[in-house]
Amino acid sequence: MKEFRVKSFSEFHECIQRYDQNFTVFRGVRDAAYSLVPKIGRPDTKLIGQLAKSEKRMLQLFQDRAVPHLPTMPRSDWEWIAVMQHHGVPTRLIDWSRNALVAAYFAVEKESTTDSAVYAWRSTERPVDVSKDMGPFDITEVRKFIPAHVSERIVAQSGLFTVHPSPTEPMESDTLEKIVILQIFRKPMKDILFRYGIHRATLFPGLDGLANHITWLHVESH
Repeated sequence: MKEFRVKSFSEFHECIQRYDQNFTVFRGVRDAAYSLVPKIGRPDTKLIGQLAKSEKRMLQLFQDRAVPHLPTMPRSDWEWIAVMQHHGVPTRLIDWSRNALVAAYFAVEKESTTDSAVYAWRSTERPVDVSKDMGPFDITEVRKFIPAHVSERIVAQSGLFTVHPSPTEPMESDTLEKIVILQIFRKPMKDILFRYGIHRATLFPGLDGLANHITWLHVESH
């Protein structure tokens, strides 16, 4: 995988300029050593060895019990799994953004002693068509999945997902690259992003996002 190391915003900007905005998506990770593995497939879960059965069981439980709490009813398993991902249930989805600055924010948001990274993936393949394609447990290759707007956050974060047929395996692609944000630049990068309007209050509409942002402005050091 091609890797770039940056220690200034101008270097980050130069890297981003290389990518076709029509086909490239971005994901920020706090530790540059993190690989791209869906939450459900990571070694710290209890599900390894019974993954497929557990995924479908969790989906069924969520469908049975979430209905009273939903403003609108998901229309397919694809939309159900997007709602699950949004609310923190482990799934075979990974969150991405079309906006590289949003990805950079999630890379540097929390304090860390490590370098961080923004993954950039270019794919010209058509996204999943929920009205025509098979279900999320039946795909055979990594695909982009653009959900209906299940929350304001997805809109605010220019969000979409990738769906992974083998969720325990790190994502690999000839068109996947990594921009490493050096640890010494993490805090300055977060401050710069604030000046560009990329912060918790804008990315998480609502009182929780606003409260977190105000706390950062006046209390937190990172």
